[in-house]
Amino acid sequence: MNRKKFQEWLEQFPEETIIEVQIQQEAHPYQSYGSCIATEFKDNDLEMFEFVDFTNNQFVKINEPYFGKKILTLGTQR
Repeated sequence: MNRKKFQEWLEQFPEETIIEVQIQQEAHPYQSYGSCIATEFKDNDLEMFEFVDFTNNQFVKINEPYFGKKILTLGTQR
């Protein structure tokens, strides 16, 4: 996906959204890193995200790190 198309896709989320990206190297057979995380965001992979709005979540208290935050996580386990 090119930057322009990605930027247009991002416009659906509020400006104050925090963006997290999950990237993990694919493990060799003798290594144990867990699941591989997608490292490429293609045009047909726009469903590889999670958006969570904690601004009105009654279970996130004021002293917790996610209080009042909006988080967009890109990448997914394969």
